[in-house]
Amino acid sequence: GMRAIVPVIHMSDLGTEAARKKFKVGKKVEGRVLSVDPGSRKLVLTLKPALCGSKLPVLAASEQAVPDLKTHGVVTGIKEFGVFVTFYGGVSGMAPTSELGLPPGTSPTSVYTPGQVVRARVVSVNPTNRRITLSLKAKAPTADAPEAAAPAAAATGDACGGLQ
Repeated sequence: GMRAIVPVIHMSDLGTEAARKKFKVGKKVEGRVLSVDPGSRKLVLTLKPALCGSKLPVLAASEQAVPDLKTHGVVTGIKEFGVFVTFYGGVSGMAPTSELGLPPGTSPTSVYTPGQVVRARVVSVNPTNRRITLSLKAKAPTADAPEAAAPAAAATGDACGGLQ
């Protein structure tokens, strides 16, 4: 069998202390696969309700990142110049301050926190540098955004339940 782990940042939308009180070793949980390592027979899961219940496409490979793709990710870093967001399979991108939709003079650290689930839109992709530029601005609905390719069975991003 496979061994599944849940990083502390992915235990809950509520924060690490609340999550540690909520979950005990051996408790059955439902989550979503963040990454799969067949070599070490390990799954990394998220239990964040905002990710587990997301209806947006899963971004699990950098090749799936196309302009205007909308998906959920987790804030993993905040700097004065922008916010770093990580998706499934270790894919990550950065939203520069100009794409955060903040009032002038507002620091990203006053609005975003590590572990926060955000809705991100891919602005551009530079495959040579493996850079994905994101926008976290709220935007009025437009034409249908491209959808990520359908995942294969037991793939990154899959929902899984009854794990113990």
